[in-house]
Amino acid sequence: MIDSTCACAAFSLSYPKGWVTTIDLQVSYLKPISKGTVTAKAECLRSGKKISFCESKIYNEKGELICFGTSQLLRVGPITK
Repeated sequence: MIDSTCACAAFSLSYPKGWVTTIDLQVSYLKPISKGTVTAKAECLRSGKKISFCESKIYNEKGELICFGTSQLLRVGPITK
């Protein structure tokens, strides 16, 4: 979920000129969860010409932080035929 939300944050800045792919991912699990609803919030902290740096946080139903992570994503150009 961390990877997906970070990718969405980076993708929102690169589409339609390109796509993104994860090149590094760090995840920290703070609390276990086995049921209930979770909420994820992600943002792109910096986006350069090729690399985007993103962060995501996941919260449980009580609003407690249960997981967070950072991701670096590579921007790739459109596929041409």
